[in-house]
Amino acid sequence: MEHTLVPKQETTASDFLKLYPQYDGRNVIVAIFDTGVDPGAPGLQWTPDGRPKIIDVVDATVCHPFRLPVMLTRLHMHRAQISIGDVDMTTVLKAKDGKLKISPKTTWTLNPDWNAVNDSFRVGYKRGYEFYPQPLVARLKEAHKAEWVKSQRPFINATQRALAEWTRSHDPKTLCLADIDARNELLARLAVLEDSVKTFDDPGPVYDCVAFFDGSYWRAAVDATGTGDFSTANAMANFCVAQEFAKLSDESQLNYALNVYDNGDVLSIVCDAGSHGTHVAGIVAAYHAEDPVNNGVAPGAQIVSVKIGDSRLGATETGVGICRGILAVLQHKCDVVNMSFGEHAARPNYGRPIEMIQELVEKHGVMFVASVGNDGPALGSIKSPGG
Repeated sequence: MEHTLVPKQETTASDFLKLYPQYDGRNVIVAIFDTGVDPGAPGLQWTPDGRPKIIDVVDATVCHPFRLPVMLTRLHMHRAQISIGDVDMTTVLKAKDGKLKISPKTTWTLNPDWNAVNDSFRVGYKRGYEFYPQPLVARLKEAHKAEWVKSQRPFINATQRALAEWTRSHDPKTLCLADIDARNELLARLAVLEDSVKTFDDPGPVYDCVAFFDGSYWRAAVDATGTGDFSTANAMANFCVAQEFAKLSDESQLNYALNVYDNGDVLSIVCDAGSHGTHVAGIVAAYHAEDPVNNGVAPGAQIVSVKIGDSRLGATETGVGICRGILAVLQHKCDVVNMSFGEHAARPNYGRPIEMIQELVEKHGVMFVASVGNDGPALGSIKSPGG
């Protein structure tokens, strides 16, 4: 008996694979249009024949519209429209003695193993909370505020004790100006401390970023330590080159990958906007060699993660994001698109994204599978884009 949340028996997927084990998704590439897929998730590392499970991770999010091309063949991978994880890397600096002079008071130390053409490096920075998933931001802010409150509590307690001691030891009828000033100082100190607790706002980390061309590939690194020390940092190529990813911190547990666009002008930090995309990818194609009961329905398939869920919009997709995602489908010659995403629409099956999806299916032979919703209001109510 299978005890997983994937109903492979009820849908007869298990029986199908037993009859036709070669039809396990091998040689099929599935694009997951969703919140993004965690590149470090168990079961999403390798296919049964040893190929990388996730071929590429792409951030297609964008919050503002731009002119959409008439035909898919006119789409180009440019980043003029800022995605949530994009970093401006147009600043170019020359390295000297393995260091970059960022400002009169700031110097970055580079990894001596990095071989940049002409010692030329691109630099930029990115606020973490701009691309973190909203639930993660909320969790970190809550934890950091709790730490701040805990750190301020001894000072608040000490001030309150001092104020109580002042009140106990002074007769209001015999106060001098110095006594009043001392009391006012304690009251002001207590007010500032209590206000610092009430108004505490965690701005989050700021990540320094560096990118360079090594003669073959663009590579980039993110300083997760906040020290400007890249001496031991790993410069990762675009994810599709070597499927490299890293974790920003133990506290965040947020995995990320990097893509460089526009000849180094833009660095894309790609992380998921929520767990939904990873969940969907697991249903589709997870492969657990030691625990096959947890496999997806097509464990031999490979995945292209296309992040259309924008953290700035509560992980909601935009039409522009869908259109940009279609480019990744064509670039990687995906066979299937799975979009378990959507919402109610005033005019279903209408608009430029729908036209581009139809063109993708009819002219390029890609199968597009979309959800139709499961939240009513009626038993048969459906949502866009599936209805």
